[in-house]
Amino acid sequence: MSNEQRSKGIKIRTASKIGVLIGVVIFISVIFSISKIENSYDELEGRIRLYSQSQSQLTKLQKGSDYMTVQTRLFVISQNGEYMENYFRTVDGEYRNEAVKNLTELIGENESYIASLEAVKTAFAESNALMEYELHAMKLVSQMGTYTGEKLLSVLAAYRLPENEVNISDEARKAIAFDLIYGKKYLREKKEIDTNIQKSLAELGEAMNKDSIASTLALKQAIMTLKGLQLVSLIILVALFGGIAVLILRPLNLYVKAIKAGKTFEVTGAYEFKYLALTYNNIFEINKTAQAQLRYKMEHDALTNTLSRHAFEEWRELLGKSPKPMAFVIIDVDQFKSVNDKFGHEAGDAALVRVANALKRAFRETDVIARYGGDEFVALLIDTSAQEKEALDKALSGINEALKKAGEDEIALSVSMGVAFSESGYTEELMRHADEALFYVKAHGRASHHFYEA
Repeated sequence: MSNEQRSKGIKIRTASKIGVLIGVVIFISVIFSISKIENSYDELEGRIRLYSQSQSQLTKLQKGSDYMTVQTRLFVISQNGEYMENYFRTVDGEYRNEAVKNLTELIGENESYIASLEAVKTAFAESNALMEYELHAMKLVSQMGTYTGEKLLSVLAAYRLPENEVNISDEARKAIAFDLIYGKKYLREKKEIDTNIQKSLAELGEAMNKDSIASTLALKQAIMTLKGLQLVSLIILVALFGGIAVLILRPLNLYVKAIKAGKTFEVTGAYEFKYLALTYNNIFEINKTAQAQLRYKMEHDALTNTLSRHAFEEWRELLGKSPKPMAFVIIDVDQFKSVNDKFGHEAGDAALVRVANALKRAFRETDVIARYGGDEFVALLIDTSAQEKEALDKALSGINEALKKAGEDEIALSVSMGVAFSESGYTEELMRHADEALFYVKAHGRASHHFYEA
């Protein structure tokens, strides 16, 4: 009998269609309301960010103008070329040109902020006009004998003084320079720059305030709509829940418990859930078998059918908590690279299989044998103490004897083995001692084994 025939019962599809349709309508309405809220919030946040960034750029423009004034005055007073260089770095630096450029990009073609941008451009133009006074003053001072700069910058060198100021005394030059940058005309035009910057800031604030009010109202309306939809959703959900609780919630609860307990599902509830339970139970049994097979593959080396390195690590961790005595053997295939190079990888694979089979024959079924690396094997001999050294010596010698006897289509092989004993389970020291014993074998001709001696 098929799952469909066995899962007869009340179907919830028809009953749920109306609920799904209503849910879709409400969902779309909620998404639309949330979208409106996000748009309104983004607009409000954008305007606040625009105001903050524009204010920052206006401050830069103000600082640039003030900085140029200060550097000009310091140069006129001290004749130190450093102030002159600072001045010209500022002329095209971030405090002025980039501030105006950034403001233009920020405001763009937004009509609400055009007045603010015009005031900025006026302030910038006035700042450029004020440069005439500053260049004039610095040129005069640069002609004085007390100037300590190494050379004039090209812009200042190209500046031409009026004829009546070319051949005048240093005292006269300084007096004219001071009048240029401290005089009423300079201060009045300097004040005009400040006024236009403040005007730009005021225009920006007023436009931002108007737009923010509109965005705030739109945000409030969208939130109220969303609240209404939430109330309607709650009423509909309560009604739907009462109608389908028995057919849906109960089997779901049972299925969750079954999943946590790792058991099959009880065939109960509506038609759909009964069908689901029967299908799940079939898959559960199939998966259980597949997992056992997969675990075996994960724990064993595909070529040699010995344990994999990962599985060996788990055994090693487990045996580290054991008080039992054990022996640890590291086995390395001698000259394995030359086998691969001379006879090919297929021959190399066959050689590894031969070594693995020889190890299985030499050791007990209870011993843990694993392929640890390319041509390296390891073995943990549980319940094996140093008193059994003689029997183990014989078993290890038998491995090399068997490998050296090559049959038809086989290659004569040998292995080097290092052995160490532990009376209290696996330790990192045990592996290190076995490795030292293996090193001893390799240093003394290979094709043998050696027991670690403290």
